[in-house]
Amino acid sequence: MRCQPSKEHRVVVVLMLAVIVLAGCSQSSKSQRTARVTVAPTTASSTTDASTSTTAPKPASPRPKLILAHKFTAAQRQVAQGYFAAVRAHLRASEHPTRHPSELALTYSGAMLNAARADIARLAQDHHAVRLPAKTKSLVRVDGVRINGLTAVVDVCTVDDAIVYEQPVGSIVDSDVVSHKRRATLRLTAGHWKLLFRSSKVKQEGVGACG
Repeated sequence: MRCQPSKEHRVVVVLMLAVIVLAGCSQSSKSQRTARVTVAPTTASSTTDASTSTTAPKPASPRPKLILAHKFTAAQRQVAQGYFAAVRAHLRASEHPTRHPSELALTYSGAMLNAARADIARLAQDHHAVRLPAKTKSLVRVDGVRINGLTAVVDVCTVDDAIVYEQPVGSIVDSDVVSHKRRATLRLTAGHWKLLFRSSKVKQEGVGACG
């Protein structure tokens, strides 16, 4: 004769199973809620840090226009680019002058290098610096290039409206606008055209020489 569980016994067993199932569901739900709360602040914090650390780029300083007057050959354009590089290097050194502007050796050579270094050292000694006006008229236009082996002659017209000012007060020392017709000699050194010599053929007040 097999013993049959009573009705009361079956009810107790069902209730115990129900309690176990509910406890498992409750524990699972609690774990999921805890995970969401932990991750959310981390994501929000990262977003906040990224947005607050973003800074607007500084506006670029004015620069002279660099112009090729003709459709030169590739070799002639390389010479012209060497001259333009010397102009840019001198301007950068003038904006933050030091007594020993060594970077000029990358674009100048010989006596012209010595003269350029002396110009920058003099600015530093006098506590002066150079900047271009916001709406600068400054330009460098290459009108002709003649290559002869390792040297080249360049005809250039320039407009210079650079402002010389006193540091740190900012008082303007010189703001004249002048234009020049110049002839420059460059030498090819270690694969780079460097400014070796330059003379002024015409000098005028204002922009007339390059009109």
